[in-house]
Amino acid sequence: KARPIAGDIAAGEKFLTDLAPFIWRKYFDYGSIADIHAMKRQIHSVRGHEQVTVAGHDVKLGRGGIREIEFFVQTQQLIFGGRRLSLRGSNTLDMLVALHADGWITQEAKTDLTAAYIELRRVEHRLQMVADEQTQKLPIDNEALTEFAKFCGFAQLRSFSAHMTKILKSVEFHYARLFEKSPALDSKLGNLVFTGVTDDPDTLETLVQLGFHDASQAIETIRGWHFGRRAAVQSARAREILTELVPPLLESFSDSGDPDAALRAFDAALGRMQAAVELLTILKSNRPIRDIFADILGGAPRLADIVISRPHVLDAAIDPAISGVMPSHETFEARVRTVLSARVSFEDRLDGFRELYLEESFLNSFRILSGAVSPVEGGVIFSALAQALVKGALDAVRSIFELEYGTVLNGRLCVLGMGKIASEEMTATSDLDLMVIYDYPDSENASKGGTRDLHPKQYFSRLTQRLISALTASTKRGGLYDVDMRLRPSGGQGPVATQLQSFVHYQREEAEVWEHMALSRARTIAGDDDLCRDVETEIISLVTRQREPSALQHAIRAMRDLIAHEKGMDDRWNIKLARGGLIEIEFISQFLVLQHSKQFPELICRKADEILGRAASHDLIDRNKADRLCSAYVLYATIQQVIQLAVGGKFEPERFAHGVLRRLASAAHLPDFKTLDRVLFESQHDVRQIFEELLPGQAAIV
Repeated sequence: KARPIAGDIAAGEKFLTDLAPFIWRKYFDYGSIADIHAMKRQIHSVRGHEQVTVAGHDVKLGRGGIREIEFFVQTQQLIFGGRRLSLRGSNTLDMLVALHADGWITQEAKTDLTAAYIELRRVEHRLQMVADEQTQKLPIDNEALTEFAKFCGFAQLRSFSAHMTKILKSVEFHYARLFEKSPALDSKLGNLVFTGVTDDPDTLETLVQLGFHDASQAIETIRGWHFGRRAAVQSARAREILTELVPPLLESFSDSGDPDAALRAFDAALGRMQAAVELLTILKSNRPIRDIFADILGGAPRLADIVISRPHVLDAAIDPAISGVMPSHETFEARVRTVLSARVSFEDRLDGFRELYLEESFLNSFRILSGAVSPVEGGVIFSALAQALVKGALDAVRSIFELEYGTVLNGRLCVLGMGKIASEEMTATSDLDLMVIYDYPDSENASKGGTRDLHPKQYFSRLTQRLISALTASTKRGGLYDVDMRLRPSGGQGPVATQLQSFVHYQREEAEVWEHMALSRARTIAGDDDLCRDVETEIISLVTRQREPSALQHAIRAMRDLIAHEKGMDDRWNIKLARGGLIEIEFISQFLVLQHSKQFPELICRKADEILGRAASHDLIDRNKADRLCSAYVLYATIQQVIQLAVGGKFEPERFAHGVLRRLASAAHLPDFKTLDRVLFESQHDVRQIFEELLPGQAAIV
C-alpha cells in the first residue's frame, strides 16, 4: 500500500519501482493465501478476537473486522497483481472495484465488503470521538454500549447489535471463502486413511465409490508419497501440503472419468520432479485448477508433462481475462503488441513471446480437450496465435536489425505462410512452413542508416535468418516453433529469402505441379502490406493457369505414389499419410483448384472441405462424393488435432490409457474408441475409393 508522501518523491517512486518484482510476483502467488491467513490467526491468538460478538468486539482486528476486508483485498492483489497492473492500487475500496471488474470476486462480495468497510470505518471514527482515544473496541459494558448505539443512530441496543452482527458475519463469510475453506474430507467422501502397512477397509470402500478400479494399488501409491518414496515430496513442507491435498485431489481424479489413470500419471509426474511444493500449493489453493489438472492427467499426458515442468501454465486456465475471451487474430496481435511495448531488450521480447505461446497454446489445447471449442475451431486459434507471433517476431527483429544495418530504401519484405498455418489448421505441435520474399529497386545497392551497410540481397537474407532464429531459438522460457522453409524455390539449399522477380520466374517457368499445389493454399501472414498484395496477386495468377486435365491428374497421382513409397501408407493412425488419409482429400481438393479455378476463382479458399463444397455446387464433383469426403475430412482433422495435443507424435492406441482413448472418441462424438476405430477404417476405405476414381494410377492400390 506504500506511496511516497514527502521529501524526494521521485526517489521514493524509484525505490518502490525497484521493489516491485519482489512484491508483485510474475505468476499467480497462491502461497500468499496461507501466509496471510497465518498472520491473521496470530492476531486472533495474541489479541483474543476469535469470535464474532458485539460487546467488546474490535471492529478493526476482530472477526469480520476492517483487517479481514483489507487482508481479503491485499491477498488477491498479491496473488494476481503480478499480471494485472490495475490491481496494484493502495485504496481498499478502489481495489474491490478493480477485483470485480477483472473477474476475481463476485458482485455480491464487492457490494457487501464495500458497504461493510464504509460502515466499520464510520463506527471506528465514532469510537475514537467518544473519549478522543485511539481505539477500535466497542464498549463491553452494557450501559456504555447502549449509549454508543444511540450515538450511531440506533434507538435500541438490540437493533444496533443485529446491525453490527450482520456486517461482521458478512465480512467473515467472504473472508472464509478465500482463506478458511481448507481442503478437507467432507461427507461426500468418507474415510481416507493411508497410514500403517495394511489397507483400511473403509478407505478401500471410499476409493471404490470414487471410481477407482484398483483401490488397493491407489492406497499403496499414496502411502508411498507419505513415506517419502518420491523425492518431490520428501520435504516437510511438501508432505504437509500433500496431507491436506490428497482428499480433494482424489475427488478431482474421480471426476476426470479415469481416476486410476490420473493417479498413475500424477505419481509418475512426482517421480520426475525434484520438488513439488509449487505445484502442490497451486493445486491445494484452487478447486477449478485441481479439476483441470485431473482431467489432463487422465486424458492428455502431453499436456500433463507441460504442467509438471511449468505449473504456472495453469494460471491461464482460470484467468478470466484470458480464458473468458475467445481469442481472435486481433486478440493475439494486441497481446503481442503488449509484449513489444512492455519489454525493452530483444531477449526479453523473445521470452515474452514464448510465455505468450506457452500460455495460449496450453489454454487452447484445454479448450479443445474440454469441448469448449471444436478441434477444427482450435486449429484456427492455433494458426491465429502463430501468425501473431510471426508478425511480432518480425517487428522485434527488424527494430534491432535496423539499428545495426539501417534500411534498404523502398525495400519490402513479405512472409508467406504455407501448409497448415496457411489453411488455418495448425495443431498443438505443428511447425511453420514459411517462405520469405523480398523486393527492392534496382537502383539500390546498399542499406543505409545503420552502423554497417549491406547489399540488399545480403540484407534480406540476414534479416530472414534472424527471423528464423527468433522463432526457433530456445531461451530460458523454452522454444516457439520449428520452421520449415524447404518449399522455397531453392529448396533446402541456397538463400533463405527469395527476391520477388526470382520467385515469379521460378514459379512460372520451372516449378513442378506439386509446388503449385502447395501455393494453392498459401497466404501472406506478415510483412509489408503492398508486397503482400503483390505476392497474393501473383499466386492467384499462377494457380489459375490453364492446365491439361490428364497431365495434371497424372502428376498429382505420381506425387501421392511417391510419398507412399518413401513414407509408407499402412499406419492407419498416421491420419495424414495413411491409405485413404488426409493427404488424399487434400490432393483431390488441390486438383479441383488447379483444374477449375480459372473458371471458378472462388475455389481458391485454402481449406479442403470448403473447396469440395464449392466444387460440388458447380457440379465439378459429385455432391455425394464431396459430402463423404467432407465428413471424412472433419473426422481426420478432429483425430489429428486431439492426438497431437493429448500425446504428440506417433499414436499407437495400445500404448495409451483408457482416458486418452475415451477422450479421442468423445472429441469425434462417438461412444467409445472401438466405434471410432471402426468409423476411421470405413472412412479411409471410402476416401481411397473416391481418390482412385478421381485420380487413377497406372496400377491402382485398392
